[in-house]
Amino acid sequence: MGTLPNVPGAPGYLTGACEETGSKGFGRAITSLKLMSGEQTLWVGVEGGGGFVCRHDRSYLRKRLEKQLQSLGFF
Repeated sequence: MGTLPNVPGAPGYLTGACEETGSKGFGRAITSLKLMSGEQTLWVGVEGGGGFVCRHDRSYLRKRLEKQLQSLGFF
């Protein structure tokens, strides 16, 4: 299995930034991901040995689901 390039701007260089949500990301390349606690918590490892713990934002998920259902004509 190959490794992803660790060069800013290269395909596969991921920092967690997202234009859709406005997230600034972690500021460093993501090097590992691990789901924990029944897939309710995500541990994100970043270059340089640091890490972050992420949990669901229930209100965001609810709003996103409602938006998707509206686009499909359910509401």
